[in-house]
Order: sequence, then structure tokens, then C-alpha cells
Amino acid sequence: MKSESVAAVVSAAIALGAAFVALHAARGNSVRAAYELARSLYTELTSKDTAALRSTLTFCRLAESRTADDTRRVLDDYFALLWQFERIRAGRESLVGQRRLNGNNNVSNAEGTEHGSARQPGLLRRTRPAPDQTGP
Repeated sequence: MKSESVAAVVSAAIALGAAFVALHAARGNSVRAAYELARSLYTELTSKDTAALRSTLTFCRLAESRTADDTRRVLDDYFALLWQFERIRAGRESLVGQRRLNGNNNVSNAEGTEHGSARQPGLLRRTRPAPDQTGP
């Protein structure tokens, strides 16, 4: 074999090795970014501010009467919570889109939320108010 042929084969092998290392590094970075996104979305959903928004909406729903000021305040909290859910939905779509590159279905399937009701079938029934507490 000529030295040029050997050099071409060696160069091709080195290029393939470099491409494999770069792909592996990109996959690792993407997996870390996906977990960070999932963690931040979970933190946002379970934050003290979100709990306060949900509490305000629950108290308003169960209240016997409401004033116009109560309604305005509740609407602000309602839309703040809707925007939060929209951010979480967008984050979940991003995680689902990364499934092929990451090769990890646990995060993109949102296992904790989709399968939670299957593990605890009475959870929704226990958290809903009794019929006499539904209010107007």
C-alpha cells in the first residue's frame, strides 16, 4: 500500500472517532439540559407562589359570595396560573421533541404525572369537594 492510502485510511478513522466523541458529548449535554428543564418546571409547579395561586382560586370557588375586587384579584391569579401551565406544556413538548436524541423516555413521558392517577385511582376523587361544597 502506498503511504498516501495509509494516511487516508488513518485520517478517515480519526475523523470517525472524532465524530463519535462529538455525538456522544452532544447527547450527554442534551440529556443534562432535558433533566434541568424538567427539574425547573417541577420546581415552578410546586413552588410557594403556585400554591398561593391555587389556594386563592380554591377559596374563591368555595366562597359563599364574591365582591368585584375579589373577582378581579382571582382573575389575575387565574391567568397567572394558566400562563404557568402553558410554560409547563411548552417545556413538556420540548422534552418530547428531544426523545430521539436523548434516548430516555422517562423524562419525555412525564411519568410522574401521566401514571400517577393509575397508581392512585382514588386521588382525584379525594381531592374534589363534596357536592354540598361546590358553591354557586
